[in-house]
Amino acid sequence: MMTDGAKRVFRLSGAPGPFVTALLFVASLVMAASCTAPGGDVAYSRFRNIPSGGWDRLDGREFQPFAEDTLLQPGRYDVVLCVRHNGSFGFREVRLAVETPGSEGVMKADTVTVRMADADGRFLGRGSYDLYETADTVLKNVFLERNWSMAVAPAMPGGEVRDIDKIGLILLRR
Repeated sequence: MMTDGAKRVFRLSGAPGPFVTALLFVASLVMAASCTAPGGDVAYSRFRNIPSGGWDRLDGREFQPFAEDTLLQPGRYDVVLCVRHNGSFGFREVRLAVETPGSEGVMKADTVTVRMADADGRFLGRGSYDLYETADTVLKNVFLERNWSMAVAPAMPGGEVRDIDKIGLILLRR
């Protein structure tokens, strides 16, 4: 959870319409295993919907694993970001602004680049029915406490990105 002194760079918003949600739910069932590492024990997995009209850099998505899953315990985890997109996604990579709580109420911010396609434009993630999912481990073997959270927003030139359907966070127990 965020401390009172922590400042957000972007705002958090709600979910898209029921059609997009239903379509992505079906795709989620098909691609559920694609984000897990061999031998990885998934402790937490949540996805946030992205607006179908485009994802703005000020429109962040927050994950609060310990608040959302009361059985989740502090410990060592690998942190995996998953990007679900449709076949119209037009970039080889997506840059994401990532914020986590730091000491003394100050947010730690970083930019993560997730490769989405090879040099020939073929998507690297798994997919079917024109939906693809790419996963990237952004933190390995880190100790996460109960107040840990992560907020994610696009950090692409132009400020908005289209054709991303969901952003997900997975914690793999070490």
